[in-house]
Amino acid sequence: MTTPIVIVGAGFSGAVVARQLAEAGISSTVIDQRGHVAGNAHTERNDNGVMVHVYGPHIFHTAHEDVWEYINRFGEMVPYNHRVKATYSGRVYSLPVNLLTINQFFGRTLSPAEAEAFIREQADDSIGTPVTFEDQALKFVGRDLYEAFFKGYTQKQWGLSPTELPASILAQLAVGGRLVAVQRRDAGPGRASLWVRHAAGVAPRVLFDANTPALPGFSPVAGFVFA
Repeated sequence: MTTPIVIVGAGFSGAVVARQLAEAGISSTVIDQRGHVAGNAHTERNDNGVMVHVYGPHIFHTAHEDVWEYINRFGEMVPYNHRVKATYSGRVYSLPVNLLTINQFFGRTLSPAEAEAFIREQADDSIGTPVTFEDQALKFVGRDLYEAFFKGYTQKQWGLSPTELPASILAQLAVGGRLVAVQRRDAGPGRASLWVRHAAGVAPRVLFDANTPALPGFSPVAGFVFA
C-alpha cells in the first residue's frame, strides 16, 4: 500500500469515505476481497445487455434531503415506492410495524401517543440488557408482535434462530418513531457499481485493490485503516 489511508470494503460506505478524503486532498486505497466494487449492490450486464443486480435488488432509503442530494451527485437513483405487506393468521398487515399495523393487529383505534403507551405495556421490561435478537425484540415490542412479524422473518433472512443472533441487529429499531409518517426518499440504485466508481473515482487520489481480503494479521503500510 502506498497511500496513508486504507479503506476496507468497496461498497457505498467505502466509496463515500474515499470521495470525502479525496476532496480534502487526501489519498487512499480501497480494498475488497471480491473482484468488483459496490459490495452486495454490485451490478453488471448479462449476455443480453440486461443490467442485473448480482446479489439481488437493494433499496436506498433516507429521510434527509442533503443525503439525497449527495447520493444523486454520482449516479442515477431509480424512483421506487417501497410498500411491504405481510400475511399472518390469514390477515394482511402493513410493514414495517407502524400505527396501522398495531391497530390492525390488536383491533384497536389508537392514536400515535396511545399506541406508543400501549407498546410499552406489551414490552417485556423484565429483560435488563438484551443479549440476543429475541431479547431485544421482546424488550421493544413484546411477545405478540415479535412472534407475528419478527421471529419467522428474521430466521428466514439470516438462516439462524433469533436466539443465536446478537441484540445489536435490532438495537436501532424505534417502533415509537415509526408510528408517525416521515417524509422519506426510497430509490433503487440503477447502476450501483457505476455509482461507486463515480463516487470514489477521483484518480489519482483513490486506488482500488480487488481480491484483497482484510484477513486476521492483515497489516497494510498505512497510518489509518477504515473498516
